[in-house]
Amino acid sequence: MRRDIGLHIRKSTASILACFLSVGFLAPIASGQAVLLQNVHVIDMENNRVLRNRSVLIEDGIIRAVDKPRKVHAPEGVQRIAGRGRFVMPGLTDAHYHVRSETELVSNVRYGVTTVFLMSGDARRLRFREEIKRGERIGPYIYTSGPLIDGNPPVWPTHSSVVATPEEASAEVNKQAQAGYDYIKVYNRLTAESLRAVIATARTRNLAVVGHIPRQVGAAGSLDLGMSMVAHVEELYFTFLGGPSDQQLREGVQPICNTERLPELIALLKRKGTFVTANISFSAALLKMVDAPQEIFGDPELRYLHPARRELWEREQFGRRPDLKLKLPRERVKYECSQKLLAGLNRAGVPILAGTDSSAPGLFPGKALVWELQELSKAGLSPFEALRTATVNPAAFAIQKIPGARKFGLVKPGWAGDLVVLRRNPLQTIDNLQTIEAVVLHGKYLPIEEIDKLRSDFPSTFAREDLR
Repeated sequence: MRRDIGLHIRKSTASILACFLSVGFLAPIASGQAVLLQNVHVIDMENNRVLRNRSVLIEDGIIRAVDKPRKVHAPEGVQRIAGRGRFVMPGLTDAHYHVRSETELVSNVRYGVTTVFLMSGDARRLRFREEIKRGERIGPYIYTSGPLIDGNPPVWPTHSSVVATPEEASAEVNKQAQAGYDYIKVYNRLTAESLRAVIATARTRNLAVVGHIPRQVGAAGSLDLGMSMVAHVEELYFTFLGGPSDQQLREGVQPICNTERLPELIALLKRKGTFVTANISFSAALLKMVDAPQEIFGDPELRYLHPARRELWEREQFGRRPDLKLKLPRERVKYECSQKLLAGLNRAGVPILAGTDSSAPGLFPGKALVWELQELSKAGLSPFEALRTATVNPAAFAIQKIPGARKFGLVKPGWAGDLVVLRRNPLQTIDNLQTIEAVVLHGKYLPIEEIDKLRSDFPSTFAREDLR
């Protein structure tokens, strides 16, 4: 009987995915059908336990029931999935992502990423967000900032809004709020006056302010003004723990990690209730491009990266930089300092978010989030604690800080029907995230084989999508 059910599921799901394969990744996906996962073990991300032999009912993209099979009453026409003792956990969130190609959205789903926080948005990214909401495009649910708000000259001229005065800063926040962005992202070269205006105006628009720590303001000043989330743990290294700037390195300043200030910093973050995105995989990727570049440039995942991004990775490979001798010692100190800081933040209960900064060099969309969680494990987090950085914690940020955010990050009635189906228990080791069998995306059951079929069609998308 299970064999028959499995066959029915494959045919039903194949028909859904076929529409994507025929016209690319922008196509209506079947909606309204209920999904019933039977005989699965549910990962309880609130209590660090496995709820064995459960049925999970999802209707209209929302989890309706999680209970013993005899207590779950499925509607007529439900799509029944024979779980066969697989493990079901909430979909993962990448809390620091930059989508460059529409193919990357599918790659994220392939690795169980069902929600992303974009950290640099524009009209195209807003369109992706709305198409995914309407079920017209396959991809993770998107929350996004607008263009970076930076001082003059900006670090990234092509995707920054430059403000020179508090009045300009306030006007830019109002402009982005009117455009419909979910939060405001600030960057390195803002003045204290402009940052104060950004945060004050954002507060009137009920928008959180996230991002880099303006160097003129520093970590303590930025947190005191009310930044809600630091977008990289390395920002704290550079603005509180003694990390030298590029100019200081050229002047002969040696990289250090001022561990004596760690307790002070952790207490400050705890007191302010600030979220911190780890993004330690970014530092790990830089070091891997020096120590083991073949692990990145020989990875089969490279074929799924847009050719323009592949060229950029080759061109900007950290291990080939002319200033490598100057910067490599700092990268090694920064990585170890970040590990110590993350371990301390975790012990203190400061909410950590997992983020990748993909597709920055060495960081494959989707796959990099698994690496991020492995790096958090190396820093001392248990599998349960690491998994919370990509499930419960980003959901808490969204629910607290983004008006109208949905509930996600738990396998619980009333929460979003975004799930990952695994062959092995991820609470035993983060490596078990590599045993994905299917993803439930906005209530639609997608076997991993069908997602891989979508990815096999990437070359046709590359041909028409110019990222240069």
